[in-house]
Amino acid sequence: MKLCFIGNSHMVAAREAASERNSSLDEHITYVFAPGFDLNALMVKDGNVVPGALRARVKFAAGVNSASVRLDDYDAFVIVGLRFYVGACTTIYRDFRLWEHAAPKSALLSDAAFRHAVAGALGDTEALTIARRIREHTHKPILIVPQPSPLETIMVRDLSTPRARRGNALWGPLFDPACAERLYSVYVSAAASACRDCDVTFLPQPAETLSGAFTKREFQRDKIDDIRHMNSAYGDHIIAQLRHAVMPDQG
Repeated sequence: MKLCFIGNSHMVAAREAASERNSSLDEHITYVFAPGFDLNALMVKDGNVVPGALRARVKFAAGVNSASVRLDDYDAFVIVGLRFYVGACTTIYRDFRLWEHAAPKSALLSDAAFRHAVAGALGDTEALTIARRIREHTHKPILIVPQPSPLETIMVRDLSTPRARRGNALWGPLFDPACAERLYSVYVSAAASACRDCDVTFLPQPAETLSGAFTKREFQRDKIDDIRHMNSAYGDHIIAQLRHAVMPDQG
């Protein structure tokens, strides 16, 4: 089976895992990678996924050593990261709350309205924008692999910098276990709904990589202050999840 991965820097963990420990699979994968806003320019023309803007063309060529990706050459498409993650939920939660989480200066929403808002935010991400463009031209499987939740170390990191304080404001609601469980459940439900609307498959972050709503610290990359990008051990879980989804007979 030939797979085409399309994504941003969050694709690195899976790529490393495939190349280091799953070489038989890696040789059947094409990787198209670039920053999200560059990939947002991708379009499908004459059966080929082609870049739009000049910068995207340069990144695209570097990623696949070709000017385009032909849809007919692949059995499935895997879209990784590209702002599709639980952050869509916590961003909305800063201004709009569920009934049981009422707070000053926050508007209240019903469960259904909150879930609908999160699904709408996820639907606007680069991930589903690209998925919709590809879906218009093929019936082959398209799978969404979300970018991982931040590392659990975010709960104890130094808040002396403005960036750290902004992150704390965004992710703070997930520090409380009960609130985290509630919001993560809403996110997973909304993500599945947004993907169904686009006729694509949502692969939630593997449960064994999570500690509450955050990613376990064992999946941290070598860069000590990077809480967003995971290592190849995390990638192993993604590869196993993909194998089960698109190649169940191969484990």
